[in-house]
Amino acid sequence: MASPPPAPTVLRAVSLDFDDTLIESEAMKRAALVRVASAFDGGEAALGRIDTDSRTGAKVTRHTIFRDFCREVPAAREVGAEALVDRYSQAVREGIATATEVNGASRLLAELRDRGVPTFINSATPTSAVQDAVRARGWDRFVSAALGAPEGGGDKVDNLAEIARRVECSAAEVAHVGDGDNDASAAQRFGCEFFRIGGDGYQDIASLTPALLARLGLPAPATCRICEKNAAPDALPYGGVIWSSPRWLLLHASKPAGVAGHLMLHARRCVVGPVEFNDCEASEFGPVLRRVSDALQAATGAKRIYTCFMSESSPHLHVHLVPRLHDADVTGFDVFQLQARAKSGAVAAATDDACRAVVESVRADLAARPPL
Repeated sequence: MASPPPAPTVLRAVSLDFDDTLIESEAMKRAALVRVASAFDGGEAALGRIDTDSRTGAKVTRHTIFRDFCREVPAAREVGAEALVDRYSQAVREGIATATEVNGASRLLAELRDRGVPTFINSATPTSAVQDAVRARGWDRFVSAALGAPEGGGDKVDNLAEIARRVECSAAEVAHVGDGDNDASAAQRFGCEFFRIGGDGYQDIASLTPALLARLGLPAPATCRICEKNAAPDALPYGGVIWSSPRWLLLHASKPAGVAGHLMLHARRCVVGPVEFNDCEASEFGPVLRRVSDALQAATGAKRIYTCFMSESSPHLHVHLVPRLHDADVTGFDVFQLQARAKSGAVAAATDDACRAVVESVRADLAARPPL
């Protein structure tokens, strides 16, 4: 009788590519290249003759790109390749903080941190630049280190070896996650397991997460109720989304509502609260809360707007904004129990017509004067 196949090695460390694995940044980086090149006559056409995509496995960096660009464009030589690299790097720094994250990225990073899994960013971008990018996203708190292209030469294989050295594990105990052929090649050459994002691999980080945690010997994450609502906001009552932006969703609380106009402001990213905000979220949170509160107060005639978030039932920021009416029978923290009491039948729920009227008023107000 044939012996059963050996169980797969339990993974102990995770290496994650950055661009188009955790954030949708390749298009932004390409636009930054074109913007720098277009400052020169014939620059964009010259850029098309240069190898600019490291994901194919070619040895490409921002330094090789602008070195070759200067060879193609005489006027660029007067500026110098390193000066052009600086222009490009500045444009990328400005774009990284606002680039859309790949679905599930923040939540996976938080899960790995909370479960004690050594996690590393492994990028072909220069080390200082990728570290700046990780800090700008607020992800430095989640990872053991952000490793970029070694200054003395090397690639992602060298970073994988460094990860194994730091964790004191074998190559077979490391997982590398990426979207490019260079990621697949690095994993193969190093001898570790590879998980592809996009193409014929996983659709996004969210779809990868259960499989990766299983290979780490860990149970699947609990379902996030706020993430589920964010994924299908139009299924929520009273017309779904009241206002949205790349980082925020505003909607009415689920039925039955204890108070008409009990609104919920969700962070799109799965972050527990302001302590995990990136710079863009931190700069927008106050202005959004102020403008939404103003619109809600105008719609309801409320004396004030109660605002509360604890992220306890779901560790994903969802801010309650509840109008405190002048003649309210229930005030203070008891207001936040009214929805549960309405669900149990202990108090009458707000009518659908009353809730819908507030939603339509706030939606029109924010459309006329957006929070951002």
